[in-house]
Amino acid sequence: MNMVKKIVFIQPTLAPYAKTRFEELAKDKQLDIYLLFEHKTLPHRKGWEVTPVKGCKTIVIGGHNLKSKVYKPELNAYIEGVRGIPYTIPKYLMNIKPDIVIVCNASQLLFVNSVKKILNFKTGIIVEDTIHATKGRSNLSKRLKKIALNLVDFYLPFSNDAIEYLHVNGINNSIYKTSWSMKTDLFYNDNEVSEIRRKIRSRHKLDNKVVFITLTQLIPRKGLKNLIESWNDSDNRLKSDAELLILGDGPEKEDLIELLVRRQIYNVQLLGNKSYTEVAEYLQASDIFILPTLEDLFSLSVMEAMASKLPVMTSIYNGARELIIESKNGYVFDSKSKEDTIKALNNMYSDKGRLNEMGNLSYEIISNYTDELVMRKLGNTLKGIK
Repeated sequence: MNMVKKIVFIQPTLAPYAKTRFEELAKDKQLDIYLLFEHKTLPHRKGWEVTPVKGCKTIVIGGHNLKSKVYKPELNAYIEGVRGIPYTIPKYLMNIKPDIVIVCNASQLLFVNSVKKILNFKTGIIVEDTIHATKGRSNLSKRLKKIALNLVDFYLPFSNDAIEYLHVNGINNSIYKTSWSMKTDLFYNDNEVSEIRRKIRSRHKLDNKVVFITLTQLIPRKGLKNLIESWNDSDNRLKSDAELLILGDGPEKEDLIELLVRRQIYNVQLLGNKSYTEVAEYLQASDIFILPTLEDLFSLSVMEAMASKLPVMTSIYNGARELIIESKNGYVFDSKSKEDTIKALNNMYSDKGRLNEMGNLSYEIISNYTDELVMRKLGNTLKGIK
């Protein structure tokens, strides 16, 4: 008779795209899933809020937040963040008595390990860090992270870049690659796509245009300034025949507006934040997705675009570039290089006769990243850990 394993995931709060993942994992009756969240919501994450997750025990455990700031020399800017201090973890773990605890950062691990020997459970850590993303951290911070990585029993990296990061830190064993996943049917519906395209394109006067779209925060590390500059200096045929839609908001918005006005760029539209449903509609109304990020662990928006049957362009600094087959379903480019960005834009525009073919390949690739497939594999991994 197979024993049911108690699995605890500890996270800052519930991301909207994570809910269906946990619900899928909870369908495995050999796993008893507990979700411990430090906070019910995060003020800087719109739409992130802990709600009931079918099949899981969901608990908001509380904790304190400390603001953090890391200087990124390649961006010439400080990146602000929040570090939680989840001091209540031991109390909840003592009540649950788990078999496996999975954390996503070193702060959580510190409190988890305070009761590990008492309860005799295994610990795992979700790894999204990459060598590129950790540039700018102090040597002390890097050493502490390396120590923390060696305190767990197994690793769940979310990209090939994350696996490389583990190897650089001397970790080569107990690595079980997983990934983000999604419900692909949220982003493409054959019966509705024609009407959705007509509605959105009519609203923004996009008829007969080749529509590029990006979905991102308007912050320096997303590389939007260089993209707009490159867009304006690209092939004249592209500029006269194409439109760039930018969905999102953030502190860089006024600078981007000033750039568009100063350079007299009229085929770029800043459309602000959209709901999850609206995002899906705008993706279906577009032809090409582009994300010029200067730093991204593994962009979920790339997966969403692929699920919308779009060719994808993204930078060499995005872990999700591993989903792109060069010139087959998109292009990977150096978003810090204006020359390389222009080249990629022109190449993509030259492929406008193959957009359906490229988008279909994107959809075929992302079909291997459904919640069902990814979480079934993760469930089998967790059941196999002794």
